[in-house]
Amino acid sequence: MPKNIIKFLSLAAAILLFHSCTTSQTISIAGTPGTEIYTPDKDKIAVIPATGKAKVRIPGDVYYAYFMSHQVGSNEFVPFALDFNRCNYAGKRAARILSYPAAALGAIMVGLGAANTAGEEDGSLRGPFIGGGTIITAAGITGAIALHKQLKQTQLRYRYKYLSSQSTNEDFTFTHPIDNGFIRTVKNEPQRSETQVENSEGTPAATSTAARRRGKTSTATRNLRDNGKQVAGTYVGTGRLLLNGEEVESYTDIKVVVKRIDENNVLVEVYESGEAFFNTGDKYSIKKASSGKFTLSLKGIPSATITISKNKNMVYLHPKVNIEGEIYTLEIKASLQE
Repeated sequence: MPKNIIKFLSLAAAILLFHSCTTSQTISIAGTPGTEIYTPDKDKIAVIPATGKAKVRIPGDVYYAYFMSHQVGSNEFVPFALDFNRCNYAGKRAARILSYPAAALGAIMVGLGAANTAGEEDGSLRGPFIGGGTIITAAGITGAIALHKQLKQTQLRYRYKYLSSQSTNEDFTFTHPIDNGFIRTVKNEPQRSETQVENSEGTPAATSTAARRRGKTSTATRNLRDNGKQVAGTYVGTGRLLLNGEEVESYTDIKVVVKRIDENNVLVEVYESGEAFFNTGDKYSIKKASSGKFTLSLKGIPSATITISKNKNMVYLHPKVNIEGEIYTLEIKASLQE
């Protein structure tokens, strides 16, 4: 193959590699015309046109949980969450795997052509083998590098994709609290006077009624045998999602809500950034150790456990979380929110 063609292919591969290493997603944001759209860092990225929908490009290596809308002349920035779905990007992952054997195949073709074993009698296949092999090898190597870099970007690494249509929260209204100076007081129950008699020296002496009052007890609402009531509450902490022992997601704002069903059973719900992690809550049974530690086991999946210490620190472990056909492990460490 002529050298100038090889140089051209090399240049084309370099240009393709440069432009294909980064990805982005364009979303549509609906709102009132003239509304400005800002990032959480207050960088203006769009203004909603007369059509009521603005196009915004989000780079694949940047994560935004929300944007903010702003009316010109106002000091208020109203946040609105960005909705997304989970996405495995299976096509890109498969293409990256296939690019390696493609590059190897191209290299074999180049080798056969160079050795003049293709079309030995007249060498008629030598040029096509070298040229075709060079193209296939360049495409395979370029694709492998580009796809590897793409899959390292935030959006593809954590396997999510923004919904194509979003909307602002401009229907919110803001009011300042009114302090009318009203002071709340707690009304104490009236104290019953003690019946007293005087002794021979004229000093008041308590009667037997007063003596009986000192022997009274206070009834507590706490039930030490009600395990469900003792572990119920909202636990806040951090977590991570593992696949084959490798971390694929980490969570800094995760909540585990434990609701009492009866003395020995609770309903457990997990929320990540305010959204439910599972479709429904899970029912756990409770066992209490002599040390004061509680062990909760998921009904039907005993390997999924929750331990709660005497100090209300939680360790949550669920090794069988099904996400789009793959089995993950969810780990959470949290403490009871007072």
